[in-house]
Amino acid sequence: MTPQKTEEPRGSQANGTSASNAVLHECIFSSGPMFEEPEQMIEERLASGDPQYEKALGEWETESKAKKAGEIDEDQEWLDFVDDLTATWKNAVELETRAFEVHEKAYAQEKEAIGEEKKAAEALTKRAEEARKVAMEEKQKALEDLKAAFKHLVSLRAKKNVLRDASSSGTAQGRCQLMDEEY
Repeated sequence: MTPQKTEEPRGSQANGTSASNAVLHECIFSSGPMFEEPEQMIEERLASGDPQYEKALGEWETESKAKKAGEIDEDQEWLDFVDDLTATWKNAVELETRAFEVHEKAYAQEKEAIGEEKKAAEALTKRAEEARKVAMEEKQKALEDLKAAFKHLVSLRAKKNVLRDASSSGTAQGRCQLMDEEY
């Protein structure tokens, strides 16, 4: 983009080098982010010993570290949640396996039993079948919860990456994308 002058400067600004013109020109026609300080300028201000600048930079670093720690904590919470769901699913599988074993034993006893023993064995088989059915339902629900949690975790990570990319890109499109993003 090339600026077009509409009128010639007058008076003390005739040579076009006044500080306000240079700053205005830099703010309006700069291709980079408006408020980002070049690394050399940061080093110069730190070397000059400006206490307010050092304090602000320290606060920014502390805030940045806290933000990263918060993201790590959030990721860890989700990983813990998924681990808990995985453990629940494994327990449901074990319960189903045990119920199946009890059912098989009861069925075998039913086949061998006669009279009163046969009725007791049939009742035990029926209870074992019901327990197995409940265990299978719990296992299926745990598996569905686990799948949903993984999908949600992947979605959150993708959103976080998009937001990080958008906020670090510094482009107008990236900032608009950051403003439009919803959780």
